[in-house]
Amino acid sequence: MSRGNAGQLGPYRAPISGVLSLRELQQAVVEAQTVLVAGGASGGTIGGGAAGGFRNENLQLSRGVAYPIKIGLGGLGVVGTAGNNGGDSVLANITAVGGGKEGTAGGSGGGATLAGNQGAATAGQGCAGGNVTGNSGGGGGSPAETPATPAVNFGGNGGQATSTLIAGTATKLAAGGGGNGNWPAGGPGLGGSGIGGNANYAGDGQSAVANTGSGGGACGGPTFKGGNGADGVGYIRIPDRFTITFSAGVTSSMSTSVPGYKVYTITATATGSETFVIS
Repeated sequence: MSRGNAGQLGPYRAPISGVLSLRELQQAVVEAQTVLVAGGASGGTIGGGAAGGFRNENLQLSRGVAYPIKIGLGGLGVVGTAGNNGGDSVLANITAVGGGKEGTAGGSGGGATLAGNQGAATAGQGCAGGNVTGNSGGGGGSPAETPATPAVNFGGNGGQATSTLIAGTATKLAAGGGGNGNWPAGGPGLGGSGIGGNANYAGDGQSAVANTGSGGGACGGPTFKGGNGADGVGYIRIPDRFTITFSAGVTSSMSTSVPGYKVYTITATATGSETFVIS
């Protein structure tokens, strides 16, 4: 049963006067806590793939307005190349930039090649890729940290994950992929925090854990394939008296594990043109 403008069950209706009271304004605008991660990059032949950009924002969202939602895809590993960047993610008016492949800029920067080209990061979203030391590939960058410079002949580890409590329990997101070492003198780097892909100096790189926006691990040379980067993810937490409706093509779930809130997790969008509405 609707309670009108002053209640919580009925739809919002603008007052006849056209002037909103404080209570009506509070109903019309919802405080939403959001976390958004872009797709991670795939690993290259030397440098690890970088994590997608990480955004943690409080947004003022209007009820009844269709806002864009897009989850960036992870970069696919390719035989014998530097790989692919991750795709951008979008939530309302914020964008997280996809992770950078080997030696390339992105949300976080891709791990350095033997020539020392480490990828730069997007300000406020991640860190640069790891550097190199004699016959060692750099690890992929993450929002939490720039990977340490590896020892000679050893691949750099990927940057560590960033943790969020938006869904009520600690969730690790956006770690970098491991870089490759000089086989057989040195070893491959590890993916960050166990969710970025490990490098492999004698085969294909390991792929990142799904829907973490993490980077893939580097592979063992031009005849092997770098690990895939992980698709991104989005979280929206709103007071539980409100509800979010997504357009067709959005893969999502809702939890009430945080008292007083609904937490929506968005793991995929079919076309990148999907929307959501708060009511």
